[in-house]
Amino acid sequence: SKSSTFEHTVISLMDEGKYGDLLVEAGVNVYCLNILNSKLSIFRVFKIFSLIKTLKPDVVQTWMFHGDLFGGVFSRLAGVKNIVWGVHH
Repeated sequence: SKSSTFEHTVISLMDEGKYGDLLVEAGVNVYCLNILNSKLSIFRVFKIFSLIKTLKPDVVQTWMFHGDLFGGVFSRLAGVKNIVWGVHH
């Protein structure tokens, strides 16, 4: 949610899923890229990098394997220094 200090953003590689509307109602910016629901293309993948570069986050926290890979690598390339991976088994 938003507060006077922090602004939270979710970038989903898929659609809004079960929690998209709830996040938006709580004031979270939600971007749904639908990358994993269609053919994987360089243009769709580049959208992740472009968004991170535009948003200029202080911290990126990734979740699950595709998010860790794409979010982690592109965040580092975009100059984000604080990246936390959520590796799950």
